[in-house]
Amino acid sequence: MSTAQAGPATLSTANALLAGLTPKDRLTLVGFSHHLRLLTAANGAIQTDLLPLGGTTALHDAIFTSVLLAGDDPRPGLMILLTDGFDSVSWLTASQALEMAVRADVVIYPVVTGYQDLRASQ
Repeated sequence: MSTAQAGPATLSTANALLAGLTPKDRLTLVGFSHHLRLLTAANGAIQTDLLPLGGTTALHDAIFTSVLLAGDDPRPGLMILLTDGFDSVSWLTASQALEMAVRADVVIYPVVTGYQDLRASQ
């Protein structure tokens, strides 16, 4: 979840996703701006006191690191990516992040939140 500008809508979306999980589901929720922060407590609750992170966004680095955090689970993974879609400071390219996800058998489902159409202001 991109938390550089996380607002109530982003947190509401995350809570709705959590509510739909079953006991068989495994979840790791991370927040990211220019660094990552683990946002799920042992009981699965979102640690909202860790938000917002603020700052710039390292979207590609967050995808790569989140795949690594998932570990060696043999089951296919699903990453639900709550983001505005903008990356401003990643060391990695989008291609490198996506290649890591493909190798780990992780499907990325992006959900755009907080998007502002920059074309409208040009």
